[in-house]
Amino acid sequence: MGMVNFHLAKAFHGEFQVWDMAGLVDNTLRHCAVMAQDGFDKQGLRINYRKFFDRLPQAEKECGLRAPDIIYDIYGWGETTPLPDFLRSQGYRIIFNQTGRVDIKPGIDITAQEMIAVRENLLQGLDVQDDVIDFNLLMYPPATKN
Repeated sequence: MGMVNFHLAKAFHGEFQVWDMAGLVDNTLRHCAVMAQDGFDKQGLRINYRKFFDRLPQAEKECGLRAPDIIYDIYGWGETTPLPDFLRSQGYRIIFNQTGRVDIKPGIDITAQEMIAVRENLLQGLDVQDDVIDFNLLMYPPATKN
């Protein structure tokens, strides 16, 4: 998402805002005591989307925050509710969802799950096609018979 933000900022500087949930490249959430109450470490702000949305009503009053229009994130680290399902319950539509895992020998196995969610009310009247991609089929397509 970094390059997307870079190019958007070049074309639309000052017309949009990007928040970094980890607080590594943007301090908006880190500077809001409601959102930052669990602290910050070398991996960033200790917050997940469930906590974010639970705390949002108070953060709206105290910090002027509001629900984001678009959410881009990676997921797949043992959530009880997968991130796309949780965001749907918060009024978002998943317009891009990449699934799969990166399994590189010897022993590196990381998620390749990424998604882009847009608030449903912003998509009303638009003909937007949702896209689901299986990363593993792109990287390791099944052998075809000749």
